[in-house]
Amino acid sequence: MNFTKEIWENGMTLRACEMGGAHSITLMLMLRGGAAWEPARQKGITHLVEHLCFRRCAGMRQEEFYYKVERTGGLLRGITYRDRVLFEITVSPSHFNEAADILRSLFEENGWTYEDIRREKAVVLKQMEDGNDYCLETMISDFFNHSPCGEPIAGTRKKLEKLTRPQIKAQKAELFRSEDCEIILTGPISPAQIRHAREVFSPVTRAAAKECADITPAYFLKRQSKHDQLFTDEADIVKVGLTFDVDTSKVLPIEAELLRQLLCNGLLTPFTMRLREELGLLHEIQSNTEFFDFGGLMYFIFSVHKDDTPLLMEEITKILAQQKQCIDKRAFECVYAAYTDGAGILFDDPRSFAYELAFDDGIKTPQSYVERNGSITYEQIGKAAKEIFKPQNLIVSLNDVPHEENFKRMIYEKKGQLKQALEK
Repeated sequence: MNFTKEIWENGMTLRACEMGGAHSITLMLMLRGGAAWEPARQKGITHLVEHLCFRRCAGMRQEEFYYKVERTGGLLRGITYRDRVLFEITVSPSHFNEAADILRSLFEENGWTYEDIRREKAVVLKQMEDGNDYCLETMISDFFNHSPCGEPIAGTRKKLEKLTRPQIKAQKAELFRSEDCEIILTGPISPAQIRHAREVFSPVTRAAAKECADITPAYFLKRQSKHDQLFTDEADIVKVGLTFDVDTSKVLPIEAELLRQLLCNGLLTPFTMRLREELGLLHEIQSNTEFFDFGGLMYFIFSVHKDDTPLLMEEITKILAQQKQCIDKRAFECVYAAYTDGAGILFDDPRSFAYELAFDDGIKTPQSYVERNGSITYEQIGKAAKEIFKPQNLIVSLNDVPHEENFKRMIYEKKGQLKQALEK
Protein backbone atom coordinates (compact mmCIF):
# COMPACT_ATOMS: atom_id res chain seq x y z
CA MET A 1 0.00 0.00 0.00
CA ASN A 2 1.36 3.39 -1.00
CA PHE A 3 0.91 6.63 0.94
CA THR A 4 1.05 10.07 -0.68
CA LYS A 5 1.12 13.47 0.96
CA GLU A 6 1.13 16.78 -0.91
CA ILE A 7 0.76 20.39 0.20
CA TRP A 8 -0.38 22.62 -2.64
CA GLU A 9 0.35 26.29 -3.19
CA ASN A 10 -3.05 27.29 -1.79
CA GLY A 11 -2.13 25.60 1.51
CA MET A 12 -4.47 22.65 1.09
CA THR A 13 -3.11 19.22 2.05
CA LEU A 14 -3.75 15.95 0.25
CA ARG A 15 -3.23 12.62 2.01
CA ALA A 16 -3.92 9.48 0.00
CA CYS A 17 -3.54 5.79 0.79
CA GLU A 18 -3.74 3.40 -2.14
CA MET A 19 -5.60 0.26 -1.00
CA GLY A 20 -5.37 -2.10 -3.94
CA GLY A 21 -7.62 -4.84 -2.57
CA ALA A 22 -10.64 -2.59 -1.98
CA HIS A 23 -13.42 -2.03 -4.46
CA SER A 24 -14.55 1.48 -3.48
CA ILE A 25 -12.91 4.85 -2.88
CA THR A 26 -13.62 7.25 -0.03
CA LEU A 27 -13.06 10.96 -0.62
CA MET A 28 -13.05 13.05 2.54
CA LEU A 29 -12.81 16.78 3.07
CA MET A 30 -11.62 17.70 6.58
CA LEU A 31 -11.93 21.31 7.76
CA ARG A 32 -10.85 22.95 10.97
CA GLY A 33 -13.92 24.32 12.68
CA GLY A 34 -16.57 23.66 15.29
CA ALA A 35 -17.50 24.81 18.77
CA ALA A 36 -13.87 25.02 19.92
CA TRP A 37 -13.10 27.76 17.38
CA GLU A 38 -16.35 29.73 17.31
CA PRO A 39 -16.98 33.15 18.85
CA ALA A 40 -18.82 32.87 22.17
CA ARG A 41 -21.93 34.57 20.83
CA GLN A 42 -22.10 32.34 17.74
CA LYS A 43 -21.88 28.86 19.20
CA GLY A 44 -23.47 26.37 16.82
CA ILE A 45 -22.86 28.41 13.67
CA THR A 46 -20.44 25.87 12.16
CA HIS A 47 -22.94 23.04 12.61
CA LEU A 48 -25.60 25.18 10.93
CA VAL A 49 -23.24 25.91 8.01
CA GLU A 50 -22.60 22.19 7.59
CA HIS A 51 -26.35 21.61 7.43
CA LEU A 52 -26.88 24.43 4.96
CA CYS A 53 -24.33 22.92 2.58
CA PHE A 54 -26.94 20.24 1.91
CA ARG A 55 -29.76 22.78 1.61
CA ARG A 56 -28.23 24.62 -1.34
CA CYS A 57 -24.76 23.96 -2.77
CA ALA A 58 -22.92 26.08 -5.37
CA GLY A 59 -26.21 27.78 -6.18
CA MET A 60 -27.92 24.44 -6.96
CA ARG A 61 -31.30 23.78 -5.43
CA GLN A 62 -31.38 20.94 -2.91
CA GLU A 63 -33.11 18.49 -5.25
CA GLU A 64 -30.62 19.21 -8.04
CA PHE A 65 -27.65 18.79 -5.68
CA TYR A 66 -29.02 15.55 -4.25
CA TYR A 67 -29.51 14.18 -7.74
CA LYS A 68 -25.90 14.99 -8.57
CA VAL A 69 -24.77 13.12 -5.45
CA GLU A 70 -27.02 10.09 -5.77
CA ARG A 71 -26.26 9.36 -9.39
CA THR A 72 -22.71 8.53 -8.28
CA GLY A 73 -24.15 5.61 -6.31
CA GLY A 74 -22.66 7.09 -3.13
CA LEU A 75 -23.93 8.98 -0.10
CA LEU A 76 -22.52 12.35 0.92
CA ARG A 77 -22.21 12.74 4.69
CA GLY A 78 -21.39 15.78 6.79
CA ILE A 79 -20.39 15.67 10.46
CA THR A 80 -19.49 18.54 12.79
CA TYR A 81 -17.18 17.69 15.68
CA ARG A 82 -16.00 20.01 18.42
CA ASP A 83 -12.84 20.99 16.54
CA ARG A 84 -13.35 19.86 12.92
CA VAL A 85 -15.92 19.28 10.20
CA LEU A 86 -15.90 16.32 7.81
CA PHE A 87 -17.62 15.78 4.49
CA GLU A 88 -17.13 12.35 2.92
CA ILE A 89 -18.46 10.28 0.06
CA THR A 90 -17.67 6.68 -0.88
CA VAL A 91 -18.08 5.63 -4.51
CA SER A 92 -16.87 3.10 -7.05
CA PRO A 93 -13.61 4.07 -8.81
CA SER A 94 -15.60 4.82 -11.98
CA HIS A 95 -17.37 7.72 -10.20
CA PHE A 96 -14.26 9.21 -8.56
CA ASN A 97 -14.17 12.32 -10.74
CA GLU A 98 -17.83 13.16 -10.09
CA ALA A 99 -17.36 12.70 -6.34
CA ALA A 100 -14.31 15.00 -6.36
CA ASP A 101 -16.33 17.63 -8.24
CA ILE A 102 -19.09 17.37 -5.61
CA LEU A 103 -16.66 18.06 -2.75
CA ARG A 104 -15.11 20.89 -4.75
CA SER A 105 -18.53 22.50 -5.18
CA LEU A 106 -18.77 22.92 -1.41
CA PHE A 107 -16.18 25.72 -1.67
CA GLU A 108 -18.31 27.79 -4.05
CA GLU A 109 -20.79 30.52 -3.17
CA ASN A 110 -23.98 28.81 -2.06
CA GLY A 111 -26.52 31.58 -2.48
CA TRP A 112 -28.39 30.72 0.70
CA THR A 113 -31.65 32.63 0.97
CA TYR A 114 -33.33 33.81 4.15
CA GLU A 115 -35.86 31.02 3.65
CA ASP A 116 -33.07 28.42 3.36
CA ILE A 117 -31.66 29.60 6.67
CA ARG A 118 -35.05 29.70 8.39
CA ARG A 119 -35.84 26.14 7.33
CA GLU A 120 -32.47 24.74 8.32
CA LYS A 121 -32.59 26.44 11.70
CA ALA A 122 -35.92 24.66 12.25
CA VAL A 123 -34.25 21.34 11.36
CA VAL A 124 -31.41 21.93 13.83
CA LEU A 125 -33.82 23.01 16.57
CA LYS A 126 -35.79 19.82 16.07
CA GLN A 127 -32.54 17.88 16.18
CA MET A 128 -31.72 19.54 19.50
CA GLU A 129 -35.08 18.51 20.96
CA ASP A 130 -34.88 14.90 19.77
CA GLY A 131 -31.21 14.07 20.09
CA ASN A 132 -29.72 15.93 23.05
CA ASP A 133 -27.81 13.81 25.52
CA TYR A 134 -28.02 16.09 28.52
CA CYS A 135 -25.70 14.01 30.67
CA LEU A 136 -22.97 14.10 28.02
CA GLU A 137 -23.49 17.83 27.46
CA THR A 138 -23.16 18.37 31.21
CA MET A 139 -19.92 16.40 31.29
CA ILE A 140 -18.38 18.27 28.37
CA SER A 141 -19.43 21.59 29.90
CA ASP A 142 -17.89 20.58 33.23
CA PHE A 143 -14.69 19.51 31.48
CA PHE A 144 -14.35 22.94 29.87
CA ASN A 145 -15.15 24.66 33.17
CA HIS A 146 -18.39 26.02 31.67
CA SER A 147 -16.48 28.15 29.15
CA PRO A 148 -17.97 28.74 25.65
CA CYS A 149 -15.74 25.91 24.35
CA GLY A 150 -17.91 23.47 26.27
CA GLU A 151 -21.24 24.50 24.78
CA PRO A 152 -23.11 21.95 22.63
CA ILE A 153 -21.78 21.55 19.09
CA ALA A 154 -25.19 22.60 17.77
CA GLY A 155 -25.21 25.64 20.07
CA THR A 156 -28.20 26.74 22.10
CA ARG A 157 -31.68 27.65 20.92
CA LYS A 158 -31.18 31.29 21.90
CA LYS A 159 -27.87 31.67 20.07
CA LEU A 160 -29.02 29.71 17.01
CA GLU A 161 -32.11 31.87 16.55
CA LYS A 162 -29.99 35.04 16.68
CA LEU A 163 -27.55 34.01 13.93
CA THR A 164 -27.84 36.29 10.91
CA ARG A 165 -27.33 35.63 7.20
CA PRO A 166 -24.15 37.81 7.03
CA GLN A 167 -22.69 35.99 10.04
CA ILE A 168 -23.46 32.61 8.47
CA LYS A 169 -21.92 33.57 5.12
CA ALA A 170 -18.81 34.88 6.87
CA GLN A 171 -18.49 31.67 8.88
CA LYS A 172 -18.80 29.57 5.74
CA ALA A 173 -15.94 31.50 4.13
CA GLU A 174 -13.86 31.11 7.28
CA LEU A 175 -14.56 27.38 7.51
CA PHE A 176 -13.60 26.66 3.90
CA ARG A 177 -10.16 28.29 4.07
CA SER A 178 -7.79 26.22 1.95
CA GLU A 179 -4.98 26.43 4.53
CA ASP A 180 -7.19 24.60 7.04
CA CYS A 181 -8.43 21.92 4.62
CA GLU A 182 -7.26 18.38 4.04
CA ILE A 183 -8.34 16.06 1.26
CA ILE A 184 -8.13 12.41 2.31
CA LEU A 185 -8.39 9.63 -0.28
CA THR A 186 -8.48 5.91 0.50
CA GLY A 187 -9.12 2.91 -1.73
CA PRO A 188 -7.85 1.67 -5.11
CA ILE A 189 -6.62 5.13 -6.14
CA SER A 190 -4.70 5.56 -9.38
CA PRO A 191 -2.09 8.25 -10.14
CA ALA A 192 -4.55 9.70 -12.65
CA GLN A 193 -7.15 10.15 -9.90
CA ILE A 194 -4.65 11.91 -7.65
CA ARG A 195 -3.82 14.22 -10.55
CA HIS A 196 -7.52 14.90 -11.03
CA ALA A 197 -7.92 15.77 -7.34
CA ARG A 198 -4.96 18.15 -7.62
CA GLU A 199 -6.47 19.81 -10.69
CA VAL A 200 -9.89 20.13 -9.04
CA PHE A 201 -8.87 21.48 -5.63
CA SER A 202 -5.60 23.36 -6.16
CA PRO A 203 -7.36 26.35 -7.85
CA VAL A 204 -9.22 27.06 -4.58
CA THR A 205 -8.09 30.54 -3.59
CA ARG A 206 -5.93 30.96 -0.51
CA ALA A 207 -7.71 33.09 2.09
CA ALA A 208 -6.17 35.74 4.29
CA ALA A 209 -4.74 34.40 7.53
CA LYS A 210 -6.86 34.93 10.61
CA GLU A 211 -5.89 34.70 14.24
CA CYS A 212 -7.41 31.63 15.86
CA ALA A 213 -9.07 31.45 19.25
CA ASP A 214 -7.23 29.83 22.14
CA ILE A 215 -9.17 26.65 22.88
CA THR A 216 -7.24 25.70 26.01
CA PRO A 217 -9.73 25.56 28.92
CA ALA A 218 -8.66 27.33 32.08
CA TYR A 219 -7.48 25.01 34.87
CA PHE A 220 -7.45 22.06 32.46
CA LEU A 221 -5.45 19.69 34.66
CA LYS A 222 -5.42 19.31 38.44
CA ARG A 223 -8.84 20.90 38.85
CA GLN A 224 -9.42 18.88 42.06
CA SER A 225 -12.94 17.93 40.91
CA LYS A 226 -14.33 21.33 41.87
CA HIS A 227 -16.89 21.13 39.07
CA ASP A 228 -18.86 18.03 40.07
CA GLN A 229 -22.54 18.48 39.26
CA LEU A 230 -25.86 17.03 40.40
CA PHE A 231 -29.04 17.64 38.39
CA THR A 232 -32.36 16.59 39.91
CA ASP A 233 -35.43 15.16 38.21
CA GLU A 234 -38.36 12.85 38.95
CA ALA A 235 -37.13 10.04 36.65
CA ASP A 236 -36.52 6.51 37.88
CA ILE A 237 -33.37 6.21 35.76
CA VAL A 238 -30.25 8.04 36.92
CA LYS A 239 -27.33 8.82 34.60
CA VAL A 240 -23.93 8.61 36.25
CA GLY A 241 -21.13 10.25 34.25
CA LEU A 242 -17.40 10.01 34.95
CA THR A 243 -14.95 12.22 33.05
CA PHE A 244 -11.17 11.93 33.38
CA ASP A 245 -8.71 14.53 32.13
CA VAL A 246 -6.01 12.99 29.93
CA ASP A 247 -2.65 14.75 29.93
CA THR A 248 -1.33 13.92 26.44
CA SER A 249 2.17 15.02 27.44
CA LYS A 250 2.24 11.86 29.58
CA VAL A 251 -0.29 9.52 27.95
CA LEU A 252 -0.55 8.79 24.23
CA PRO A 253 -4.06 9.08 22.77
CA ILE A 254 -3.88 5.47 21.57
CA GLU A 255 -2.98 4.34 25.11
CA ALA A 256 -5.98 6.17 26.55
CA GLU A 257 -8.26 4.76 23.87
CA LEU A 258 -7.06 1.19 24.43
CA LEU A 259 -7.56 1.66 28.17
CA ARG A 260 -11.13 2.85 27.62
CA GLN A 261 -11.86 -0.09 25.33
CA LEU A 262 -10.31 -2.45 27.86
CA LEU A 263 -12.75 -1.28 30.54
CA CYS A 264 -16.07 -1.55 28.73
CA ASN A 265 -15.90 -2.54 25.04
CA GLY A 266 -16.22 -6.29 24.82
CA LEU A 267 -17.81 -9.22 26.59
CA LEU A 268 -14.93 -9.86 29.01
CA THR A 269 -14.13 -6.27 29.95
CA PRO A 270 -14.40 -5.40 33.66
CA PHE A 271 -17.30 -2.93 33.49
CA THR A 272 -19.29 -5.14 31.12
CA MET A 273 -18.78 -8.42 32.96
CA ARG A 274 -19.46 -7.08 36.43
CA LEU A 275 -22.06 -4.35 35.91
CA ARG A 276 -24.08 -5.89 33.10
CA GLU A 277 -23.50 -9.64 33.00
CA GLU A 278 -23.07 -10.48 36.72
CA LEU A 279 -25.20 -7.81 38.42
CA GLY A 280 -27.60 -6.88 35.62
CA LEU A 281 -27.43 -3.20 36.62
CA LEU A 282 -27.46 -1.74 33.12
CA HIS A 283 -27.90 -2.56 29.46
CA GLU A 284 -24.95 -0.72 27.95
CA ILE A 285 -22.21 1.75 28.81
CA GLN A 286 -21.69 4.90 26.76
CA SER A 287 -18.04 5.91 26.57
CA ASN A 288 -15.52 7.70 24.39
CA THR A 289 -12.19 9.52 24.31
CA GLU A 290 -11.77 12.94 22.73
CA PHE A 291 -8.52 14.79 22.08
CA PHE A 292 -7.72 18.42 21.38
CA ASP A 293 -4.59 20.50 20.91
CA PHE A 294 -4.10 20.80 24.66
CA GLY A 295 -5.02 17.33 25.90
CA GLY A 296 -8.11 15.19 26.08
CA LEU A 297 -10.75 13.43 28.08
CA MET A 298 -12.13 9.96 28.68
CA TYR A 299 -15.74 9.59 29.75
CA PHE A 300 -18.19 6.89 30.81
CA ILE A 301 -21.97 7.21 31.20
CA PHE A 302 -23.95 4.59 33.12
CA SER A 303 -27.78 4.60 33.02
CA VAL A 304 -29.09 2.83 36.11
CA HIS A 305 -32.32 2.60 38.12
CA LYS A 306 -32.23 4.97 41.05
CA ASP A 307 -32.54 2.10 43.56
CA ASP A 308 -29.42 0.48 42.09
CA THR A 309 -27.31 3.66 42.08
CA PRO A 310 -25.55 2.99 45.42
CA LEU A 311 -24.49 -0.48 44.27
CA LEU A 312 -23.36 0.89 40.90
CA MET A 313 -21.18 3.53 42.57
CA GLU A 314 -19.64 0.93 44.87
CA GLU A 315 -18.85 -1.42 42.01
CA ILE A 316 -17.39 1.34 39.84
CA THR A 317 -15.15 2.30 42.76
CA LYS A 318 -13.90 -1.28 43.17
CA ILE A 319 -13.27 -1.75 39.45
CA LEU A 320 -11.42 1.52 38.89
CA ALA A 321 -9.30 1.10 42.04
CA GLN A 322 -8.41 -2.45 40.98
CA GLN A 323 -7.63 -1.49 37.39
CA LYS A 324 -5.42 1.36 38.55
CA GLN A 325 -3.35 -1.15 40.50
CA CYS A 326 -3.38 -3.98 37.96
CA ILE A 327 -4.97 -3.93 34.51
CA ASP A 328 -7.08 -6.99 33.66
CA LYS A 329 -4.68 -8.97 31.48
CA ARG A 330 -7.36 -11.07 29.78
CA ALA A 331 -9.26 -7.93 28.79
CA PHE A 332 -6.02 -6.41 27.51
CA GLU A 333 -5.34 -9.47 25.34
CA CYS A 334 -8.82 -9.21 23.80
CA VAL A 335 -8.57 -5.50 23.07
CA TYR A 336 -5.02 -5.93 21.78
CA ALA A 337 -6.22 -8.58 19.32
CA ALA A 338 -9.05 -6.36 18.14
CA TYR A 339 -6.65 -3.46 17.47
CA THR A 340 -4.04 -5.58 15.71
CA ASP A 341 -5.21 -8.75 13.95
CA GLY A 342 -8.84 -7.64 14.19
CA ALA A 343 -8.01 -4.31 12.60
CA GLY A 344 -7.59 -6.13 9.31
CA ILE A 345 -11.08 -4.93 8.42
CA LEU A 346 -9.46 -1.58 7.65
CA PHE A 347 -7.64 -3.21 4.76
CA ASP A 348 -11.03 -3.86 3.14
CA ASP A 349 -12.92 -0.74 4.22
CA PRO A 350 -11.64 2.56 2.72
CA ARG A 351 -14.30 4.57 4.54
CA SER A 352 -13.34 3.36 8.03
CA PHE A 353 -9.67 3.88 7.30
CA ALA A 354 -10.33 7.40 5.98
CA TYR A 355 -11.72 8.28 9.42
CA GLU A 356 -8.65 6.78 11.10
CA LEU A 357 -6.46 8.99 8.89
CA ALA A 358 -8.58 12.04 9.65
CA PHE A 359 -8.28 11.68 13.41
CA ASP A 360 -4.73 10.34 13.65
CA ASP A 361 -2.10 11.93 11.41
CA GLY A 362 0.53 9.63 12.89
CA ILE A 363 -0.55 6.76 10.64
CA LYS A 364 -0.26 6.42 6.86
CA THR A 365 -1.52 2.97 5.87
CA PRO A 366 -3.63 0.25 7.52
CA GLN A 367 -0.40 -1.70 7.99
CA SER A 368 1.25 1.19 9.87
CA TYR A 369 -1.91 1.48 12.01
CA VAL A 370 -1.76 -2.20 12.96
CA GLU A 371 2.00 -2.08 13.59
CA ARG A 372 1.71 1.03 15.75
CA ASN A 373 -1.04 -0.55 17.84
CA GLY A 374 0.95 -3.77 18.07
CA SER A 375 3.81 -1.90 19.69
CA ILE A 376 1.65 -0.89 22.67
CA THR A 377 2.47 -3.10 25.65
CA TYR A 378 0.51 -4.27 28.66
CA GLU A 379 2.90 -2.29 30.84
CA GLN A 380 2.16 0.92 28.91
CA ILE A 381 -1.57 0.57 29.49
CA GLY A 382 -0.93 -0.05 33.18
CA LYS A 383 1.09 3.17 33.41
CA ALA A 384 -1.64 5.04 31.53
CA ALA A 385 -4.24 3.83 34.05
CA LYS A 386 -2.15 5.08 36.96
CA GLU A 387 -1.71 8.45 35.26
CA ILE A 388 -5.34 8.97 34.24
CA PHE A 389 -7.27 7.47 37.17
CA LYS A 390 -6.36 10.10 39.72
CA PRO A 391 -8.93 11.92 41.86
CA GLN A 392 -7.69 15.33 40.69
CA ASN A 393 -8.46 14.32 37.08
CA LEU A 394 -12.00 13.17 37.81
CA ILE A 395 -15.28 15.01 37.32
CA VAL A 396 -18.50 13.28 38.38
CA SER A 397 -21.74 14.41 36.73
CA LEU A 398 -25.11 12.91 37.62
CA ASN A 399 -28.34 13.71 35.78
CA ASP A 400 -31.93 12.95 36.73
CA VAL A 401 -31.08 12.47 40.41
CA PRO A 402 -34.18 12.18 42.65
CA HIS A 403 -34.97 15.17 44.86
CA GLU A 404 -34.77 13.17 48.10
CA GLU A 405 -32.12 14.56 50.43
CA ASN A 406 -31.12 11.07 51.61
CA PHE A 407 -30.40 10.09 48.03
CA LYS A 408 -28.26 13.17 47.45
CA ARG A 409 -26.31 12.55 50.66
CA MET A 410 -25.70 8.98 49.55
CA ILE A 411 -24.40 10.17 46.18
CA TYR A 412 -21.95 12.60 47.76
CA GLU A 413 -20.78 9.86 50.13
CA LYS A 414 -20.20 7.40 47.27
CA LYS A 415 -18.38 10.06 45.24
CA GLY A 416 -16.08 10.68 48.19
CA GLN A 417 -15.35 6.98 48.49
CA LEU A 418 -14.53 6.76 44.78
CA LYS A 419 -12.05 9.61 45.00
CA GLN A 420 -10.45 8.16 48.12
CA ALA A 421 -10.02 4.82 46.38
CA LEU A 422 -8.31 6.50 43.41
CA GLU A 423 -5.95 8.33 45.77
CA LYS A 424 -4.24 5.09 46.76
